[in-house]
Amino acid sequence: MRNTLMFAGCLSLLAGSARGELKPLHHVDVSSPERVRAEQLSTEAANALVRADYGRALSLAEQGLAVDPKDPWLHYDRGVALFGMQRIDEAVSELDQAEQLFAPDDVWGRSVAIYQRAIKLQQAGRCRQADADFREYAQVVRPYDHAAAELAMRYDATGCPTYKAPIAARPTYERQPVRGRRAQPIPRNCIIPAPKD
Repeated sequence: MRNTLMFAGCLSLLAGSARGELKPLHHVDVSSPERVRAEQLSTEAANALVRADYGRALSLAEQGLAVDPKDPWLHYDRGVALFGMQRIDEAVSELDQAEQLFAPDDVWGRSVAIYQRAIKLQQAGRCRQADADFREYAQVVRPYDHAAAELAMRYDATGCPTYKAPIAARPTYERQPVRGRRAQPIPRNCIIPAPKD
């Protein structure tokens, strides 16, 4: 259930092109009450992320990491929450750690961390870092899903798209006469200095 909720939105690249070759290898470890609690907190953090409740997700992930600091999904949850809070450098570091903590044969888990990092860096306008992560993702998944790897390389080749701010946040323009010059567009929500006489 946790995997379904957490990755339904962020793995559209895989979902559209994967033919079942990349499969989650993460098994829930319930060998101790602490591990059970860490898994519960990870699931709750994932649910908070789905609701875009980044503060709650961060809190839950940190509680889980206090119980099990080597759980890659808790690091993943924490990284995504930090991205949601615009704490980019911390988020990148956390997703790096998640990637490193997945078992070497858990290609799916590693690919999820890499892809999430690439997308979030692209959205943050850090194109060079995002491009490097798209290339890394393609390299990791190519043996299992060639189409997903090619799509990631197309993302890399096109660079960062220009993201438009929501309409309410975009400046609106109107023509203002400027003494001695033709009218020029200026944002309405900018401060316009008074003309000097």
